[in-house]
Amino acid sequence: MRADGLNVFSLLAKPIQEILKDIGFSEPTEPQRRALPLVLKGADLLLVIVG
Repeated sequence: MRADGLNVFSLLAKPIQEILKDIGFSEPTEPQRRALPLVLKGADLLLVIVG
């Protein structure tokens, strides 16, 4: 959940929200929290996880 209390999954289309719920995703990961709002505004994104 973002600092303002909004779960970024709520920004997605309802059918996508339902699919996420059905497969067990209820909370976005930190990268998803930060990336989804940008992607939904049309930004290009390359996410690299190092670990």
